[in-house]
Amino acid sequence: FVLGILQPQQHGRIWITDSLACNQDLTGLTMCSKSSIFPVATCLENLLAAGIELTVDGNCNGNTIDFNIRNIGSMNMTNPSTVSIYEDDLVVLQTIVLVDAGQARLIQQAANQGHTYRLEVDQTAGIYGNNYPQAVVEACGEGPYNLNFVNTYPQNDMEYEVEINCNEVTNSFDPNVKEAQPIGTTTEHYIEKTTELEYTIHFQNTGSDTAYQVVVRDEIDITHLDIRSLQFVNSSADYTISIENGNTLIWTFRGINLVDSATNEQASHGFLKFKIKQQPNNALGTIIRNKAGIYFDYNAPIFTNTTYHTIGEKTTFATASIKDGISYNKNTSLQAYPNPFTDNTTIEIQSTKLLQNLQLELYDITGKNYPATYSQQGNKLQLQRNNLSSGMYFYHVYQQGSIVGIGKLIVE
Repeated sequence: FVLGILQPQQHGRIWITDSLACNQDLTGLTMCSKSSIFPVATCLENLLAAGIELTVDGNCNGNTIDFNIRNIGSMNMTNPSTVSIYEDDLVVLQTIVLVDAGQARLIQQAANQGHTYRLEVDQTAGIYGNNYPQAVVEACGEGPYNLNFVNTYPQNDMEYEVEINCNEVTNSFDPNVKEAQPIGTTTEHYIEKTTELEYTIHFQNTGSDTAYQVVVRDEIDITHLDIRSLQFVNSSADYTISIENGNTLIWTFRGINLVDSATNEQASHGFLKFKIKQQPNNALGTIIRNKAGIYFDYNAPIFTNTTYHTIGEKTTFATASIKDGISYNKNTSLQAYPNPFTDNTTIEIQSTKLLQNLQLELYDITGKNYPATYSQQGNKLQLQRNNLSSGMYFYHVYQQGSIVGIGKLIVE
């Protein structure tokens, strides 16, 4: 699409209508679309053309997933970047890569038991924007499939000129609903304290006549969300926006003429989407809630569901579903016993070789790091409880800076 010259504050819409194949069951799968606007601001072109910039793509190849990490910049990497592979929402592999300019590094992952796999690579320092290279592949290999993990973590669309939209294929649901992305991990919907939230409010006129005006009210939790960072992304129709009492957003769709669902089901829907950043000092364990009220003409409001997120550390909440020790090497396995424990426990790394100079780190469910008092005897770590309170903890075992495995401990 050639848009020509856009003046300040000028805007418009491009509508693309698509539909799903009806000859197969796609329920639970996630469909994504990406849009980019070019050129990026002229003053940034030289920055983008020079240096190092990493991208990631992933493809299903039978029972194997091929992830390609490419350096599309003009310089060779001299410092490695960390690569993490997630199985559903659990880290199963970490490694490092060095990729020369114009080259690619292939990393293959077995598609085990229908899991969803995500590869993330740390972007190099100095690159423009909040680039977050990643690729997600679901429904690869033999089923049944573990789905609903594509939107667990943020999409790579933090720059203003890029927008990625991923929607799960669902059956019938309440048409007046609020969605939040990323969804977050586990039932607590864990996100990091730097994660930007994107909210979409869907509404539908299920009445008996046309709605000539729709008003949406959304009270923002300004204790934990920075209302100054609001970015209005998209909507199904033009609106005016106002802010009441410093924290309530009010969208007014005057003259929307939204037909009722009995007359035209497809045309009876509407939506709006916005992004907002967190306050800079949200504490671990903070819960952010949000819901909206929708007013059709002069009728009583219809309230959406309430979304919520819990602030945690990624190194910990990515291990929240661990039941036993998870090894990062097929030739090793981890086990903690007794577990649960009262005074001390043993973490044993079963390996074909002796592992020397192991390091142990402990975290609670919010990601807070705790001092670990331990000693090593062969491939065993003897951990003392000391001042640890009762509760759940996660342990990370390292050797020379590389992770050996992770696991869960219960202190009684």
